[in-house]
Amino acid sequence: MKVKEMSDNHLLNAIRYWKRHLSCKPEANYMGMSDVGEDWCEQENRRNDEIEKDVVNTIKKLEKESAVRKLN
Repeated sequence: MKVKEMSDNHLLNAIRYWKRHLSCKPEANYMGMSDVGEDWCEQENRRNDEIEKDVVNTIKKLEKESAVRKLN
């Protein structure tokens, strides 16, 4: 993402968008007896955790640029 090339409005909108995206993180739950089903849910939750880390890093970059531009 080319943060430095973003307009001020685009930057602020991106921060709000990614924060909303972060608040809607899904979590898989399995209530059955199958080991395969349980493994699948654990794998999906690990992937969602990885995506969450990427989103948090993106938000930090955007907020850092916002602070540099003194938009806050």
